[in-house]
Amino acid sequence: MSREAARFFCRSALVGRTPIAPRTEACTLNVVQRRRWDQRRGFVATNSLKVIKPYILADIGEGITECQVIQWFVKPGARVEQFDPICEVQSDKASVEITSRFDGVIKKLYYEPDDMAKVGKPLVDIDIQSDISEADAAVLDGAVENKTEEAPNKSEPKTQEIEVGRNDTAAATGDVPTQSAPSLPAEPAQQELQPRKPPGKHASLATPAVRHMVKAANLKIEDIEGTGRDGRVLKDDVQRHTQAAKTGAGIPAPQPAPTQQLEDRIQPLTPIQSAMFKKMAISLSIPHFLYTDGVDFTSLNTIRKKYNVIREKSQRLTTFPFIIKALSLALQQYPLLNARLDTETKPGKPQLVYQGSHNIGIAVDSPTGLLVPVIRNVQSLSIEQIAAEITRLSELAREGKITTADLNDATITVSNIGSIGGGVVAPVIVSPQVAIVGIGRAKTVPAFGKDGELVKKEEGTFSWSADHRVVDGATAARCAEVVKGYLEDIESMLRSLVPSLVSSLPPPKPPVAAAPSCATPKTPRQRPTSLTTMATLTSRPEPSQTPPVTSAPSTTTQPSNHAFTFPPIYAFPPFFTLQPNPTTLSSQLLSWSTLIQSYCRAHHLFTLTLVDALSTPLFASPTTRRNLAIKDARTVVNWMASPEGGHRAEWITASGNGRAAKGEEAGRCWVYWKRPEEWAASLEEWVERTGQRGSVITLYEIGESDATKREEFHGMDGELLARSLQLCVKRGKAQVFGAEGSEGVKFF
Repeated sequence: MSREAARFFCRSALVGRTPIAPRTEACTLNVVQRRRWDQRRGFVATNSLKVIKPYILADIGEGITECQVIQWFVKPGARVEQFDPICEVQSDKASVEITSRFDGVIKKLYYEPDDMAKVGKPLVDIDIQSDISEADAAVLDGAVENKTEEAPNKSEPKTQEIEVGRNDTAAATGDVPTQSAPSLPAEPAQQELQPRKPPGKHASLATPAVRHMVKAANLKIEDIEGTGRDGRVLKDDVQRHTQAAKTGAGIPAPQPAPTQQLEDRIQPLTPIQSAMFKKMAISLSIPHFLYTDGVDFTSLNTIRKKYNVIREKSQRLTTFPFIIKALSLALQQYPLLNARLDTETKPGKPQLVYQGSHNIGIAVDSPTGLLVPVIRNVQSLSIEQIAAEITRLSELAREGKITTADLNDATITVSNIGSIGGGVVAPVIVSPQVAIVGIGRAKTVPAFGKDGELVKKEEGTFSWSADHRVVDGATAARCAEVVKGYLEDIESMLRSLVPSLVSSLPPPKPPVAAAPSCATPKTPRQRPTSLTTMATLTSRPEPSQTPPVTSAPSTTTQPSNHAFTFPPIYAFPPFFTLQPNPTTLSSQLLSWSTLIQSYCRAHHLFTLTLVDALSTPLFASPTTRRNLAIKDARTVVNWMASPEGGHRAEWITASGNGRAAKGEEAGRCWVYWKRPEEWAASLEEWVERTGQRGSVITLYEIGESDATKREEFHGMDGELLARSLQLCVKRGKAQVFGAEGSEGVKFF
């Protein structure tokens, strides 16, 4: 058999025909090259490479079982590549774009817009093909064969010149008519290249926020002229269309006939409404109790306005970030309100999980419904950073671009209903959280000043709801009082945050020397609270491999019920190496301050001597066998005594710097794991609890008797006790009398 006959024999095998007789006509194509090319085509374009694959809707997170199809970006017959967007779906929290994982052609859409798609079920069918064209695939499937068999047979084939092309296989058999071959349909890729015009026909090209506006205006998105890219309908387009309808220009607004009876309209719940339906049904099973109190914003607004004068409009602060930070500071003292109730880990045995991070949720009124994005790690953020997060999250929520990651893991929620209206609200707790705060609108009200004069005051109402199964009313009220105190004495909060913010304020008073007796105590310094906190420890320290402390830096008078262990990171550098970076150093000093306070509380210490403390795990690492230098230990205490450190320590030496003067003990300081005002409150609470109001009690009975062994103030340093009692005197709660050494106190 000649080479040309062999070529036609192979060609017949490719198209499923019987061998034909060899032809002797001249051919303008190299026979060997043509045979190799045909064989290669026949090997690649087999039916086994054409697969219809269903695209399964995967879990988009948080255990969501269904989501609403918002819009399709493709249609049947469209060719897609990997990572091309297929559709947009919306769960009960956020909208997500679904992209293709394959190259191929869309064959079937399983859902219409607004349908609920099930997770784990097919979303679309994709024809996953090789790089061959549809014409080649049709030849291999026998499509050309069927067409040529229907054509009238010719008595004898005509000699023709063979050229390389898509249909040359069928042409070479001699069975194709001499007329021009019928044109094949355009490939899907060619169809997709057609321009998508005119605008206004692209209902799918709109964000969820825009479509919500369209629904609220009772319009059809197909009737609106889109001016965005590819005909996308924008918010301005909806507003322009609505305004034109009102003024009579453009499309007139539909008017019901006077005699027409208005019909009820049935509309399924949106994903967000469905989630709210389920969540609130659970939340309202929680026994709530409500606590409200007024907060004076006058001082806060005065400081805020001074700050905003030097800032651009976009960077000006509202009262909301101050409130968020004040709440975080209060949660450090009352971690119960930052806890969550776990009823699933041990069914029948609920337990509280004390959460270290303050992830505060803020309620946002978005076009698609109520959303609660989360500001994470508020305890580590400044007020400016909190304000930036509020702006970012609010914009994402209103534009429908919020992600699931921004909506999860809130530990407590704040609802600023006052930004819309209303003075008092009864907020509903979001399970498994145990508390929520509602903020009402601030109003200018008349009030009396210090001297009885009539003054203006800007006052707003805070409404607290707490889970009465685990939170008692007194705890919630005390936490609310702490927040109120921070906001009404805002100067002390801000001094260490931004110096330029309070440059016009008087500097803090220098420390006053300690009084030698109860009769002439020193006025305690008010605590300026730092908002530049970069890190904080959890309320429950991590387990430690550090050996238990066997010695205390000074005499321990009473063991404490507050268990304490050093966290593992404490035993390793860089903790025992003061860091040069200011931000890192601030975080390190804060952690060290918290550890020292916890250590002293656990060992019932009120004073600390650095020389003795250097040999304890406070300033010595048993793992690395390193001791902190005395100057570095003094740096830690100096930071604790500063406004940034919250005045949690104070040097007892007259020099005020921890260095010994003549006749003084070197490096001795008070450690305020409770400040004097907090000790005063503890003393008043003890008197009330034990029924000793109106009785005369000696200082010895308070600090040394068996009656107070279980109290934290038992064994308190005499001078610190005198300071605390003097605060009770200033409040009108007590009277101190008697000579030195035999002082007594009477509580009222």
